[in-house]
Amino acid sequence: MIIVTTSEMQHNFDKYLSLVMSGQEIVVTQNGQAVGRFVPQNTTTSYLTDSLLGILKDNSNWDTIRTENVDSKQMGNVQTAEGTDSKEDDYTEYYRSCEFRMDEPIAIAFLQSKGILPETAKRCHIGFDKSWISPTILKRFSESASAFHSVPVPAPMPRLIIPISKSSYIARAMFSDSQVPYYNVGHAGLFLPDALYNGQKAVFVTEGVFDALSVIQCGGNALALNSTGNMSLLVDLLQKKPTKATLLLALNNDKTGGLASKKLQQELKLLDIPFQVAYLSGEYKDPNEHLKADAVEFKKAVSSALEYSVF
Repeated sequence: MIIVTTSEMQHNFDKYLSLVMSGQEIVVTQNGQAVGRFVPQNTTTSYLTDSLLGILKDNSNWDTIRTENVDSKQMGNVQTAEGTDSKEDDYTEYYRSCEFRMDEPIAIAFLQSKGILPETAKRCHIGFDKSWISPTILKRFSESASAFHSVPVPAPMPRLIIPISKSSYIARAMFSDSQVPYYNVGHAGLFLPDALYNGQKAVFVTEGVFDALSVIQCGGNALALNSTGNMSLLVDLLQKKPTKATLLLALNNDKTGGLASKKLQQELKLLDIPFQVAYLSGEYKDPNEHLKADAVEFKKAVSSALEYSVF
């Protein structure tokens, strides 16, 4: 039997799924309490048997069990995975492990489809998880698994991992037929907000992550709102910590982007933050679409916006 935390299970799902398929039993814990159990198909009755024998109880505290086992040097076949759960998860190590996987062919192919070089993605600490699974689904699965009946194992899927903060990230689907292209783990705030304070004279403000990456790839400095609904986050940040940089507004070339741009301009005027509108999308939907259609012209648009900015 192997005991793992929910965080460890999420970050290494493919590893533990393989162990289950090879006959191992996995107990999932959260805050020291057992919340579920993964068992091989042919041993699903063992959970009920253990419960009847009193081996596993609903109020089992696995931290206590681990300590007792170590002190008595009677670990037997119980293996523990390092890591503890907390109210706010820290995904820093997970991000690092995902960065190392960015050379996977599927990740490179997806970036190429967006016109983004692997070097650009790595520069922004974007990573790849070939067998990502939603933490929410994993939690629900764990809760269902503790009810003594067989439930289907959630299918892991390849996704780009886009860090937002140490406790939140975006899992971007690799295939167009995904029902949830973007999955937010934690709160999807601003992408690369430090661009406001890195000493550069101008920073492009885009809607999407790939729009920001497109600008960065062409020599610009950029952040992404991750949604026009996050515009208030940018305004609040600038209220608390004004920037010396000129903001170059490059939101999407559609009705929503146009309205958001006008509203943001009003807010920036009130804060006395210098800005200009940068028409990076051209005739396309957004900056990334422009990059994909004509990388040379897009780079000229970025350079032109920087050249004519008032510093």
